[in-house]
Amino acid sequence: MNHRTAPKKAGHGTGQVSLRTEGYIVQSIRMNVDDNNDVRMAADKAGMSINSWVVATLREAATVALKKKRTTKNGKASS
Repeated sequence: MNHRTAPKKAGHGTGQVSLRTEGYIVQSIRMNVDDNNDVRMAADKAGMSINSWVVATLREAATVALKKKRTTKNGKASS
């Protein structure tokens, strides 16, 4: 078998080790270019990397969303 017909090895083709860190979940967010530029500018304004800024913002938004009381159809708060 020559190199063209041989099955590829799993992982990085160049033999590089994965940069994943134990305990972190790798996640990607797809957005259009204009939205990405806005996020990048907001991160720069805050003096943070885009990843750090997005993680902090999402964590804060999730905390706020989870603290909101849910209401039923009759307007009374539920758990």
